[in-house]
Amino acid sequence: MTGLFARIWIGILAALAISASVSGFAMKSLMDRDRAAFVPERAAMDLMRRKFESAPPDAWPDILRESRAALPFELELIPTSSVPPGPAADRVRAGDAASMADGGGIRVFVPIGAGDLVLVAGPILPPHRPDMTHFLASIAVTIPIAAAVGFALAFPVVRRLRVLERAAVRIADGDLSARADIVSSDALGRLASRFNTMADEIQRLLESQRHLLAAVSHELRTPISRIHFSLEMLAASSNDPARIAAIETELGELERLIGELLLFCRLDATRQQLSVESFDAGRVLAELIAPDDNSPVGRGETAREVNLEMAGNGDFRITANRRLFERAVRNVLDNARRHATRQVRVRVERAETSVIVEIEDDGPGIAPDDRRRVFDPFVRLDDSRSRDLGGVGLGLAIVQRIMDAHGGTAEVVDRDAPGACLRLRWPSG
Repeated sequence: MTGLFARIWIGILAALAISASVSGFAMKSLMDRDRAAFVPERAAMDLMRRKFESAPPDAWPDILRESRAALPFELELIPTSSVPPGPAADRVRAGDAASMADGGGIRVFVPIGAGDLVLVAGPILPPHRPDMTHFLASIAVTIPIAAAVGFALAFPVVRRLRVLERAAVRIADGDLSARADIVSSDALGRLASRFNTMADEIQRLLESQRHLLAAVSHELRTPISRIHFSLEMLAASSNDPARIAAIETELGELERLIGELLLFCRLDATRQQLSVESFDAGRVLAELIAPDDNSPVGRGETAREVNLEMAGNGDFRITANRRLFERAVRNVLDNARRHATRQVRVRVERAETSVIVEIEDDGPGIAPDDRRRVFDPFVRLDDSRSRDLGGVGLGLAIVQRIMDAHGGTAEVVDRDAPGACLRLRWPSG
């Protein structure tokens, strides 16, 4: 980072030095031009003096009038006594030409004849004082030089930062293989190298975690199968079928947990290569809402009335993986059935670039502080939404991953009536 700072600092100093040199040269050239233009003005004053002195006094008014029209400054004849007191007046009385400052310029006094009249010229702009032309010339030189040096310094930095940004965006979108392809020995090159090292470590840790979770889930199925077999053998000789049924229920919940874990890991691994198709989301929703006795709506849960509402003209075609679409809607629908008091409402409508599916129940609802937490893995809310109502805490987490994989969103939205409302926004086909 010190090298990059030093390079920028030296570049700024170089830009200032070059700008000052070129600007000074330009201003000097302009001032020399003005000074050269002033030399004829001084020569003109000498000529005017000789012209006046060679003509009779009664011709002086005509000479003065003609000279005013020919020269770029004012001319007038005044008595010597009218010269403002000071060093200039003393020199004029001694018979010498003199000058004095007059506002933004100078005024020249030239004695005429016997010394009782003075030819006054001016005010004349001094050629050695910069004016607006000099300032504009300096700006016109400085800005292009500073812009060129600034671009030369900033462009390589910005270009490599964009490479780093694109790699970070790809990783944020789930492509853990993305890396910043920057090879240099400066601060940005070291930053890119550390970024790539961090990405390697994150990819390794996530893949290790995913493989471990998948392996554990697979390995758990073997002892569960053995327990099922043992329970079947035990049921034939046992006189306590209720206890055996309770154990089988717990095993069924454990099997569902393992299935959810495997799906959760699989969604993360296949996020970049989903197979999608175009289908009518409204028709699929109608099929899903049909009564399903096998739906895991909770222990001892009775069926809840589910109403489907299709808003608009019925064009609800989307492009998605149909199996995952059904799984996401089913997870949210089962969750709503589990917590509803009497009924569940499913509403589908088309937005500009998406199809929105809303599923709401008339249950106790979700507190605002918990609305983001419900999509985290293994999160169960207290009280009404507890484990006693079933579920393993992965249903909405799976929904979130499905929506992320499709470029959609899942959120809990406000509603006026009691209950919870979950909105799934699918990209339209």
